[in-house]
Amino acid sequence: RITAATLVVSSQGYTGTYDGVAHSPSVSLTPEAAITDGATVYWSTESALTADNYTSSGTTTTPTYTDAGTYTVYYYIAGTASYAPDETDQTGTLTISIAKAPLTCTATASSITYGDTAPEGAVSYTGFVGTEDESALDQSGISYTYNTKADGTGDTYTAGSAAGTYYITAQGVSSTNYDITYVATPFSVA
Repeated sequence: RITAATLVVSSQGYTGTYDGVAHSPSVSLTPEAAITDGATVYWSTESALTADNYTSSGTTTTPTYTDAGTYTVYYYIAGTASYAPDETDQTGTLTISIAKAPLTCTATASSITYGDTAPEGAVSYTGFVGTEDESALDQSGISYTYNTKADGTGDTYTAGSAAGTYYITAQGVSSTNYDITYVATPFSVA
């Protein structure tokens, strides 16, 4: 009786910060001849794969992920008559973990005259990945606070508040891929 040669399985997930690039798990099989002989990696993003379900629940297409998040991927190694993985290496679970990239949102405002309403808010961003821009954000909930302290713990500015320096801070921007930090900007009431 001839036994199958051992198929060596090496697997790796991914951990990193959002960079706009697709990332995928990897499973490599050694020796190379095993792949030529038909050894195949099956993948699932739904549930663990076994000898009973890998052809019906799995796919040979490696899953890829671009957006920030944590993803669980299951694999099953279908060996051949000539090459078989050890039982402990035949199935596995890998994790793709993509952290949100940092993005700074700085409020901008112009000075106003005593008695005026708070200046209209606007923002600028620094930290976009690659060629991304504001279209990568949901700004539908953006709002502004006007306060005597940059951390928002002072008095709120309203028309008729005393002359002096106040701070405008944006809030309410959301994103799948960015962890947003808000920076207050001073404006003066003269």
